Amino acid sequence: IGAALLRCHRIIGEERYAEALSGLLDDTDRKYSIFPGLHSGLAGLADFNIDVAAFAADRRDAAIGAAKKALSGMLHFKLRRDAGVAFPGESRLRISCDFATGSAGIGYLLQRYVSGGPPAFMLDQLLPGGAPTYAPLAHADTLAARTSPAKVHRD
Repeated sequence: IGAALLRCHRIIGEERYAEALSGLLDDTDRKYSIFPGLHSGLAGLADFNIDVAAFAADRRDAAIGAAKKALSGMLHFKLRRDAGVAFPGESRLRISCDFATGSAGIGYLLQRYVSGGPPAFMLDQLLPGGAPTYAPLAHADTLAARTSPAKVHRD
């Protein structure tokens, strides 16, 4: 909803969209949630805030801080396995590789966080004035340090 609202405000420019976004921005600035996933969890909050950082220069620093906070909380859900790291899916009952609730969506978010790039399933290149610049928010070595077991347990 927030991603669509952000783009509606860019296209239409009405104040009511800015007011609604203000409330959403406050609500997405969090570290803890029941789910880690992209569709309805912390990865989705971080993804939205990465968009905000690109679209709203006046809220860039706050949005980056909120994205990092959500990412930090999301990492509490990671499960170490012999083959690597995985994340639980819907209801956290089993490991999931799907895009909406599992490891694939979280992997997409981590890639976007480190490398920048547009959001999935959005046609921002068609927006008036074109797509904003989606800059990387962290370097890969910074993310590796943030995901170490000692760091995750200290948060």
